[in-house]
Amino acid sequence: MTERKPIGMSFESWVEQQIGDAVDRGDFDGLPGVGKALPPTGDDEDWWFRDYLRRQEVTADVSLPLPLRLRKEADEIDDAVRALTAEDRVRAVVDDLNQRVEQSWRLPADGALIARRVDAEAVVARW
Repeated sequence: MTERKPIGMSFESWVEQQIGDAVDRGDFDGLPGVGKALPPTGDDEDWWFRDYLRRQEVTADVSLPLPLRLRKEADEIDDAVRALTAEDRVRAVVDDLNQRVEQSWRLPADGALIARRVDAEAVVARW
């Protein structure tokens, strides 16, 4: 847009004329997001973050601190191993989780949360 606003024309009228001319030329045809709802407004300040996670097909768990992620994974370990068909695979999943828990102990603490190791024998017994 290199055109200057004509003298005597209000700014609003000139902008509306520019928009109308662009529509007539088809400048707005085929833009990404056409037909999609505008982002929510109001009290939800993190709408963009949730929308980004949804588009990337990941859960909000990735935003949790590591100890909380590990605790959640430990709480859901029975569901994670339910479909496995061999005891050694169940133990491998538990061992992997326990190794990541131990590694988290070596990281600088970002709070008082500490993840605990999972008892492999108890998980195998429930499996």
